[in-house]
Amino acid sequence: MQRKIFLSNFKNIFNSLIVLAFSSVIFSCSGKVEQQKSGKFDELIKKSEKQKELFDSSKFRGKALDLVIKGSNYQQAYRFAEAILEFQEALKYDNSPTIHFAISKCYYELGKLDLAEEYCLNALTMKENFIEALELLGDIYLAQYNYEGAVSAFEKMVEINPTRTNLTSLARLYELNDQQKAIEIYEKIALEGSDIVILRRLAELYKNTQQKEKHIEIVKKIYSYTSSNLYSILDLIDTFVSYRNFSELIEIFDDLNNKLPESDQESVYNYYGNILLDDTSSDNEKPIKEFLNKLGNKFYLSWKIQYIRGFLAAKANDTTLAETILTRTLRLVDTIPQVPISIGFFFIQRNKNEEAFNIFKDARSLFKDDSRFPYYASLALRNQKKNYEAIEYARQAYFIDPNEIEYLIHLGILFDDTKQYDSCNYYYEKALEIEEMNPLVNNNYAYSLSVRGINLDKALEMINIALAAEPNNPSFLDTYGWIQFKLGNTDKAIEYIKKAINIGDVSAEVFEHLGDIYNALGDKIEAEKNWRKGLEIEPDNSNLKKRLNID
Repeated sequence: MQRKIFLSNFKNIFNSLIVLAFSSVIFSCSGKVEQQKSGKFDELIKKSEKQKELFDSSKFRGKALDLVIKGSNYQQAYRFAEAILEFQEALKYDNSPTIHFAISKCYYELGKLDLAEEYCLNALTMKENFIEALELLGDIYLAQYNYEGAVSAFEKMVEINPTRTNLTSLARLYELNDQQKAIEIYEKIALEGSDIVILRRLAELYKNTQQKEKHIEIVKKIYSYTSSNLYSILDLIDTFVSYRNFSELIEIFDDLNNKLPESDQESVYNYYGNILLDDTSSDNEKPIKEFLNKLGNKFYLSWKIQYIRGFLAAKANDTTLAETILTRTLRLVDTIPQVPISIGFFFIQRNKNEEAFNIFKDARSLFKDDSRFPYYASLALRNQKKNYEAIEYARQAYFIDPNEIEYLIHLGILFDDTKQYDSCNYYYEKALEIEEMNPLVNNNYAYSLSVRGINLDKALEMINIALAAEPNNPSFLDTYGWIQFKLGNTDKAIEYIKKAINIGDVSAEVFEHLGDIYNALGDKIEAEKNWRKGLEIEPDNSNLKKRLNID
């Protein structure tokens, strides 16, 4: 039980880097932690020959032999405490470095690191070039967070026996604190042959140390050895993207047909396409167009590829192509709600609300329990000023999810727009029952009351709640200013509405309000000036046109 607890803690403390670097089976990709009581007796069988060598009967005298054999059996059965007792008894008859090593190994497995270190050092004092003991000492020092001690142990091990395995173990250790030394060792190993594992470690280290040219060179080398491996291609794409080397990157796609099966080819196009979609750099238009040219009509029936193709066409400012592809993509997939949502909003952003409404309406029949589709359909209808139809769809969303604040706010706005004030109040009050301090609910309700010119004290309380949460929100500042105007405090009204304008990103309505206040004060010049500013933001605003006597 004590060993199991220690190994659990050890596993949490050390990351995979350390486990891979210093377990005795580093190149088989299984760590020391794997050598537990989990039924891996095949590992014990593999180690039996080594155990026989370590405990060759010729090395021990008399009674020591029986005790060592018994202790070794306990050790292989993970009964480390009993093994230690047998080995310690054997020391009375033969003070062998190998027995000290065996005791150290058992203490290490039990998590008694100080004792493990003591016996391991005993073994090395007796036998300076004891490779197995040096490796164990390195592991012990790592478990003690003694990096310098671990380095010394592994450096000594490499000095005595500079095998590929020992060099790699030392390089992995150097990666923790001295990446350049690790690079030097890996470069030396790489000269001996094309070991992909070593090359990948070099690639990672070149990247970490910002050695751009070497990083690109080594990743290309890996690709040349493993060009039919999907993940090697994806690594190469990542490398080229990180250095904005799109001209070489696009050449990868020329030879995919000869290297990968069709499903993997699709994965490569999908991977790079998503990278381009997420890329917000200003220099990505050319790479997008090159990619779209390479893609052409490949994977015509793959909704994932066509989805990416459509949105990339939009990023490349080919709106007509984007609309055509995305509309067709909807026919390729009918099980993933995010697809019609994304495409629907694509049309909303381009002020094609009728098309967006039809997308959301069709999706409503596919995803009957998803309240988002009637809600989004309602948004598209409101954008077309079809408020009564919008109310019907908004109610559908509300009936599916009556506690969704966003739907309640939307219904409040729609009933306010249609001057159905009792219903407007009902949905805002309902929202406040759920989230009393919600800033948007408080702002919208307060503004509605101020426009109607009623319950202004209540409106002032609510807008103060909203501003306490978001003191620099331009819409909230405008609402506060408009309430102050309704209360007769014109100076304060102008102050807050100007503050909203100075923060920026305000609607035409804010300039309309400021113009109305100046107009009420008899300042026709300032009034007209602000109304015209509002009209610049929203040229079709009928209220502003009316104020400016524009037909």
